[in-house]
Amino acid sequence: MLNYRCYSCSSIFDVSADRYRCDCGGLFVLDTHNPTFELNPSNWSMWRYKSLIPLLDDGAFVDSVSMGEGMTPLARDNTGAMLKLDFLNPTLSYKDRGSVVLLALAAALGVKEVAIDSSGNAGVSVAAYSKRMSIGAHVFVPEFTSQKKVKQLALFDAQVHQGGDRAFASLAVSRFLEQHPKVFYASHVYNPFFVHGVKTVVLEIFEQLGRRLPKEIVVPVGNGTLVLGACQAIMELKEALLLDGQPKVVAVQARGCAPIYKAFHNVIDGSDSYSTETLAEGIAISAPPRIKEIISALSACEGTVVAVSEDEILDAQLQLLKQGIDVEPTAAATYAGYLTRRGDARCARDTVVILTGAGLKSR
Repeated sequence: MLNYRCYSCSSIFDVSADRYRCDCGGLFVLDTHNPTFELNPSNWSMWRYKSLIPLLDDGAFVDSVSMGEGMTPLARDNTGAMLKLDFLNPTLSYKDRGSVVLLALAAALGVKEVAIDSSGNAGVSVAAYSKRMSIGAHVFVPEFTSQKKVKQLALFDAQVHQGGDRAFASLAVSRFLEQHPKVFYASHVYNPFFVHGVKTVVLEIFEQLGRRLPKEIVVPVGNGTLVLGACQAIMELKEALLLDGQPKVVAVQARGCAPIYKAFHNVIDGSDSYSTETLAEGIAISAPPRIKEIISALSACEGTVVAVSEDEILDAQLQLLKQGIDVEPTAAATYAGYLTRRGDARCARDTVVILTGAGLKSR
């Protein structure tokens, strides 16, 4: 049986539609989830890993909510690194991996309306799957969210609430939920089911590389769901005795908004707040709610955090365009993080860079 467990105080709660955090204020992880690595080779989507994904009602709603997420390609770049083109998911973002699990959960709980705060991609993704399941969606986004993403939200008939910065969107959705207690908080940050959908990107890499993982996996980090998903997948593969070594997860932030980088490296700059001045809107998170969990996960998988400048992000975006790959600035920041670590003499052939969002969403 699945339960929510508080990461802070270890209290246990039933999985329900009306609770998204502990009474102590702590955030939930999933308890009593014991996956077995059994593949369904006939299913060419992330659902070939269904035995590793926690679901209510044995996943009775998966077939109706899924749009064939996952199994995105790996491509070599001109340095020899491998690029996981995970923006080639239904809504042009890796977030679909988590959203489909969240909406399967919402359907199993009998939810009629959901709400989410997002910098853009997660909101679009949740709106798309909500539309597919005839569930109403309220999406709270900051003022800086690209108009392309706002238009996508409108296409999926989401009720868009736009204004302020990313922190304001989080505050606005919490007030909305207080006033509308029957609305389910389909949060990619607060709901741990989302992470277990996202982890499938690393399970795919494991298969695509002949049942092994590379030395390094480079990912963006804002609210941290991709870091947590990657580390979760690595842990489960190790518990299944399927990994020989320990791959390193390299998390990338923009220097204009780098609270996780600063906390991980104990950087003290005399400020308790962080700017969100960056083109990489998807990782412009000044106060990630799961920051302690993210740092703990990175430490457990021998990971690290790097920060890149705006010029490095723009240059990385251009370098990818020259290779026929169009990504949004958040994904370009990830590639920039890889380039800053590569060095002239470094062999890149055993590195995978996960590219998370399509360029069309931000132009």
